[in-house]
Amino acid sequence: MTRSPSENDKGQLGRITRALAKVEANEIQAVLLSFLMVFVLMAAYFMLRPVRDAMASDWSREEVGVLWTVTFFVSLFAVIAYGFVISRIPFHRVVPSVYAFFSVSFFAFY
Repeated sequence: MTRSPSENDKGQLGRITRALAKVEANEIQAVLLSFLMVFVLMAAYFMLRPVRDAMASDWSREEVGVLWTVTFFVSLFAVIAYGFVISRIPFHRVVPSVYAFFSVSFFAFY
């Protein structure tokens, strides 16, 4: 019996990925790119975290409280706006645009 191309092991990474998750052979590239994007996003967050903590150490408790409150409301507004946009614009256009926006903003802040 011959195996179909989707059943062929495309290397050790493909075997490991299929063993750990229900990922088809044609989905491996998308899964790895998604992982890479999230990894880069989290790496950027952890690079900015010491700066945030250093800034907070110079501020009073009231100023830090205001910072967290403003962050909460800005995040709340951003999630609501994202939900509004994603419900009206095709998903395949919104997601790359959001990644591009944050990439450009990270480079601008750098």
